[in-house]
Amino acid sequence: NLLALMEEGNFIENIRDGSYRWVHDKVQEAASSLGDAGKLLSQFEIGALLYHSLSENELEDSLFDVVDLINKGSAKQSPEFANLNLKAADKACSISAFHGAADYVARGIKF
Repeated sequence: NLLALMEEGNFIENIRDGSYRWVHDKVQEAASSLGDAGKLLSQFEIGALLYHSLSENELEDSLFDVVDLINKGSAKQSPEFANLNLKAADKACSISAFHGAADYVARGIKF
């Protein structure tokens, strides 16, 4: 899991269940210095890594976060990520988040 690796590498620390912060200002500055293109690529890479490394239950719990990371940085078309967006749309509909569901459907179609 990427978060565990980042925590083991002393880049981030768990401040409470599910919330993290940068260990040092310099680490945050380095991450921020990537610029917009670097941030988008990094967000996609983090999202893709989480998608491929999380268990099915963990992915379900973090589905919106993972899909949002993938969507923010992804420029490549992938049926796998299209299906992931549609899964997020179904979950959003199940909790009556119809605007979000529409966004996920639209993004899934673009993939």
